[in-house]
Amino acid sequence: MAKAQFESIDCEGAIVNLKHLEEETKKNDPGVNLLRAKAHHQLHQFASAIEYYKLFLASSVKDERYPDVVNEIKRCASGLKFNFISDDVLVENMGSEVNSRMDDFGPIESPNYSARVYFSSTRSLRIQDRFADDGSLMESVQGVDTDMFGTEIENGAWAKAEALNPRLNTAQHEVLQDFSEDGMTLFFSRTQNVNEGQLWIDTFNSGDLENIGNIWNEGPFLPHENIRGLYFFNDSVVFFSSSQREGFGGYDLFYCRKNISGWSAPVNLGDQINSVFDEVTPFICLDGRTLYFSSNRLSSIGGFDIFEAKFNERGNQWLSPANLGRPLNSAGNDLFYRISSNGLMAFFSSDRKAGLGGHDIYSSYFKQPKLSNLNASVPILFSEVHDFQLFNESLVDIQNGSNRQSEAPMAVFDVPYLLYRDDQVLTPQNQPKLDKLVGFLQTYPHINIEIICHSDQTAVSNFDLFFSIKRTEQIAAYLKSKGIKSTSIFLKGMGGNYPMAVNEIDGKDNETGRFYNRRIDFKLHILDQVPMKVNYQMPEFMHSMKDGRLEAFNEKVKGLTYRVQFVMLDQLYKGNVIGKYQDSMIEKNPKSESYAYCSGMFNSFKDALSHLSQIKTEGFSESKIVAYLDGLRLQSTGVDEDLIQTYPDLRNYMLYLN
Repeated sequence: MAKAQFESIDCEGAIVNLKHLEEETKKNDPGVNLLRAKAHHQLHQFASAIEYYKLFLASSVKDERYPDVVNEIKRCASGLKFNFISDDVLVENMGSEVNSRMDDFGPIESPNYSARVYFSSTRSLRIQDRFADDGSLMESVQGVDTDMFGTEIENGAWAKAEALNPRLNTAQHEVLQDFSEDGMTLFFSRTQNVNEGQLWIDTFNSGDLENIGNIWNEGPFLPHENIRGLYFFNDSVVFFSSSQREGFGGYDLFYCRKNISGWSAPVNLGDQINSVFDEVTPFICLDGRTLYFSSNRLSSIGGFDIFEAKFNERGNQWLSPANLGRPLNSAGNDLFYRISSNGLMAFFSSDRKAGLGGHDIYSSYFKQPKLSNLNASVPILFSEVHDFQLFNESLVDIQNGSNRQSEAPMAVFDVPYLLYRDDQVLTPQNQPKLDKLVGFLQTYPHINIEIICHSDQTAVSNFDLFFSIKRTEQIAAYLKSKGIKSTSIFLKGMGGNYPMAVNEIDGKDNETGRFYNRRIDFKLHILDQVPMKVNYQMPEFMHSMKDGRLEAFNEKVKGLTYRVQFVMLDQLYKGNVIGKYQDSMIEKNPKSESYAYCSGMFNSFKDALSHLSQIKTEGFSESKIVAYLDGLRLQSTGVDEDLIQTYPDLRNYMLYLN
């Protein structure tokens, strides 16, 4: 009965019956001790589990399970270390509409619809024929079959899981592996043996519903290679786990790249990632530096745990993987961890005893978004860092060299630009440039400064603009710490509206262009009292990579322009106006603690008035037109007749204000 209770997730009941059995028989039975240890282990009662594991070892020295039990004791010791539940993440079972009493595993977020998740399940039962070597039918038996399923959020909850196209889910085992970046190609395995690795693809051709898919022969895998976890990164790199290649023991993690001649030979991720135990189900974030995988190494708290590894660019190597701890990990097997595209969720599967039976699909929710999965890095992948650093270091040397000047008075002041990665703005390369800028502002304290952040995003989003303004706040805080008065600092987040270089060439990422588009520019105002020329430094690159939108923006912003401010918030705006209209922007002025969300940029008041009408139809009754002079907001008190003579269109704006 205790065995049945343990297997059917009633560990508490199993412990009660085993305790009763010990009291009745007065025997120190190794099997009872081992089962009780496992039950305590699954309940995360690590100290009690260690006690009963040791009782088993004391009477089972010659038992073949002895070394495995020793390892379980070590995992319980790890459990004692991680025996607290982080309040930074909430984990929940996706429920009976999604999960079954069988194994449900391998969740993958749809590349095109964030509210949709696909997975594999053994819930299907089919009559399967078995044949002899000569082709004659031996028997027909009912067997468990693995098929592919999907679910999506409806009315705020996960809807009942539905099987994919029945032509794809055949009498063989179909296991979902991954999608292409555009979501139009499905990679899956189809085999008689669920652990084999014959890969197939389907292209979702609605006009060919009879198609059962095609064998994928382009990949770098061995025939029927035993693969546990497959992840495509940007369609050009594939990560996978295999036990059939030379490695460090058990399953190891590998990656290989696609080039002109096909897929390269797989590369082992090395002994910083792989161990003598098993490493499976890899997932690497959009930053190309943060790797997640599952391993049953001794630093797990039981079975397979989810680990995070960060790539150290300075040392050009992986840092030691860290156990993510509870509640993401458990004493069961926690696998197939993937972070959602918005960085606020993750999906994984686990056979922890708190589930519905077998492996279940779980979702986790983070208090703070995982920035590692929001922005790509330059270069795009860890394997390119070493070669890229050689170029980058020479670039920094040139920039620093051009900034070294004598103590003699300067005839020209070079206003720098800053490059950043993710939220790393105040870097060792940027700080000397900022210090020089601080010295100039201290010498001429009447100057106003705009801090303008651009990004390399191809489609401007609410997140993109918000992260842009947050980066400028880091620079503003640094300037204030050096004594620059806050009333002279103006912040703007532009996102990817105005790139200076193309982000893509022939449909492929242009890493150099993205590198320079992730940039913070400065613009100085009230320069008539500065006895020198001000020169704005900008990156230089091949003319063929130039994107004209930044140059057009810099020309258009000169003189008088208008924008429509549609909302003031102290947080991220979550509506759809930003993506609907052009020239979106967030700004923060010295006299406000809130963010001003603006849309459009016009040289005539009439055009701005027309856009205001559009914005008001979106429900923003408090929206208004704002005038700018050379990029800075124009205060009505600063408008005189001379300025109106210079910009006659201002008269219409002043009538609007009054």
